[in-house]
Amino acid sequence: MKKVVILLFSFLLFGFKNPNNDTPIIIHFEQILNEYRYSNGLNRIVIDESIKEFTDYRSKSIVEDYSHNGFKENLQYYNLNAKSAGENIAMVRNIPKNNKPYWSSDIKEIGDILNKMAMGTSTNYDIALYCFLKWKHSTSHNELLLNPKIKRFHLSYEKSETFYYFCFIGLD
Repeated sequence: MKKVVILLFSFLLFGFKNPNNDTPIIIHFEQILNEYRYSNGLNRIVIDESIKEFTDYRSKSIVEDYSHNGFKENLQYYNLNAKSAGENIAMVRNIPKNNKPYWSSDIKEIGDILNKMAMGTSTNYDIALYCFLKWKHSTSHNELLLNPKIKRFHLSYEKSETFYYFCFIGLD
């Protein structure tokens, strides 16, 4: 009974999942992340448009140098003097639609999403869930997702011919 009440409360608090492809990836990601944080006893975090320019810059930077190099320096350059700050990055293959599932993964949901991408049936929700699951199943990335000091974030991505490059930045 307790799980039913918590689940109902979660739906009322966060709304039902809407895999509509017109909804931006960041909105889906915010919903997925906040449901996860709530289930771990943490407060919601909010999208902060004031760090969008910085996050956009970082997502472009990782196309050329897929690393966290320059994060701290760029944080200072953009005058974002946060006491707590972190960055998660992800590279998602921009799979051409070929109508052939091909991917397997130790994490079934991730393999399913990649197969949807290969089939040309993935949605923005699938892409947001993919990033979330990759970070959730990585200890160091998960620490940022569950950092109780983080109160705001932005998620940006850059698309190349072969990859999407995602950058999540969380600040206090």
